[in-house]
Amino acid sequence: MISTLVNIYSISMSNLGVRERNKNYFIDLIKIENLLYYLDIKSKILGFILIKNIKYEAEIINISIDLKFQRQGFGSKLLDDITHSKDWVDVKKIYFRGFCRKH
Repeated sequence: MISTLVNIYSISMSNLGVRERNKNYFIDLIKIENLLYYLDIKSKILGFILIKNIKYEAEIINISIDLKFQRQGFGSKLLDDITHSKDWVDVKKIYFRGFCRKH
């Protein structure tokens, strides 16, 4: 599963023209008390969202969907699922970590 998530992350960042981090960076993000939700349909992981949740605030660190499944509403489904989960009961503000595109 981790290799699938890392692959989706790497391809998404490359496709966006965003400065790529090495794969260990992504694995470290998963390990350090961040929440990871993934979308699994028929045993296929289509994408994920990685969140840092601190009491009443949440920061979306990364949201990535497999390129073959983009523009089909799966990112919206992930966001909807997490905002209605028990982990988000007390969250009042949601931030999205910005990124810079390569020029």
